Amino acid sequence: MFKIICYQVYKDEVTQFEALNKDGYVLEFVTEELTMQNLVTAQGANAILLADNAPVNREMLTQLAAWGIKYIFTRTTICDYLDFDAADDLNQVISRIPVTASQASLAEKIAISFANFKAVLTTGEPTNEIYA
Repeated sequence: MFKIICYQVYKDEVTQFEALNKDGYVLEFVTEELTMQNLVTAQGANAILLADNAPVNREMLTQLAAWGIKYIFTRTTICDYLDFDAADDLNQVISRIPVTASQASLAEKIAISFANFKAVLTTGEPTNEIYA
């Protein structure tokens, strides 16, 4: 089963995630943003889903890769807070959503993220890949 750790998910968002999880991913919710201090919460996952612009640096990506996490998804359009060079070196894929907060609701952003997860499982690559 494909396990996704979702960061910066608030209690009132959990029902939306669960309702939109049509493919039965194993979802784990963390209310905080991903940091070096809570990075261990990603251990055992196949992918992580980020919500904001907390920096994800080479050290963090290296540890995620060591745990077998190849896919880093974000519910944002802008991804400049991620270390693309490190992701490339580590053979990781970063995927975003192609719409801004003013263009899409939270449910739409979650649905796009899940579509990317499904694409990964069926084709090996997300539909909105921006770096591999």
